Amino acid sequence: MRQVDEMLEKSVVRLIGAVDSERFGAHLATVCAAQGATIKQIDAANPVAVEQVASGPVEAEQWRIEGPFEAYSLLRELLPWAREEGAIVILSRSARPVRTALFDLDATLTTCEFLDALADELGIGDRTRELTRAAMAGETDFAESYRTRLKLFAGTPLTRIDAVIARLQLTDGAKKMFETLCQHAIPTAIVTGGDAHVGRAIQRRLGTDALYATELEEVDGKLTGQITGELLDETAKVRALDDLCIKNGCRPAECAAVGDGANDLRMLATAGHAVLYSAMPENPSRRQSIDRILDFLELAGQK
Repeated sequence: MRQVDEMLEKSVVRLIGAVDSERFGAHLATVCAAQGATIKQIDAANPVAVEQVASGPVEAEQWRIEGPFEAYSLLRELLPWAREEGAIVILSRSARPVRTALFDLDATLTTCEFLDALADELGIGDRTRELTRAAMAGETDFAESYRTRLKLFAGTPLTRIDAVIARLQLTDGAKKMFETLCQHAIPTAIVTGGDAHVGRAIQRRLGTDALYATELEEVDGKLTGQITGELLDETAKVRALDDLCIKNGCRPAECAAVGDGANDLRMLATAGHAVLYSAMPENPSRRQSIDRILDFLELAGQK
């Protein structure tokens, strides 16, 4: 996999949230050591404390990684801290400010996985939930899992889909975050393997500039259980990032990518700033406001 251009010689990992930082640091050290790298905690006795975008003070611990490491493997190892513990983990490998921001949709910008919410509406939630969990955790192939789940919805009227979309809740801080990005003229995009119909609805609510999503086949106002065109899998998400760089005149090192699933990791590993964030951690009380990430990212034009 190609490396981010202009990578820092010493990358930085930030841990945001009420998480056991000592246990996280030990895990980070072990993972880095396996790749021949070492870590050094920065201001260990004095966590970063800022109050800039998010409501209320935000605390974080941070470590510098010294030596070579593979970003995808590192992010894969750190993913459970977001999905299970509710932490926000930021890996910055670029000294360049953010000029384009990309976001996964389900359980990142919304507080649920849409197909599971639709399944609950139809009374088949028990048939989809474990399939979704395993795919997002990287235990099963995303594309195969998605196609398997999608077949369960063959014959579903679009009116039922629209009813679920109308009830979707945005992640805490999402609107504030996109307003801030807009104020700084940072182009934004939703990049999701999920339904483009859902993506367009959330795009309108948040005012994002671009959408990359999977188009579901519809006949006579009902889903067929198939897709039209390309399924936006992990490889397609990287192509979406590359496409955005061309359109926005920036480099991967100037991108921030945010996601919660294993199918997001290659996109995150391509960006200069990778953010692991889950709006539905296993412990719901640990869920954080997504706008907290902006307090730890330098935006282009920010003074």
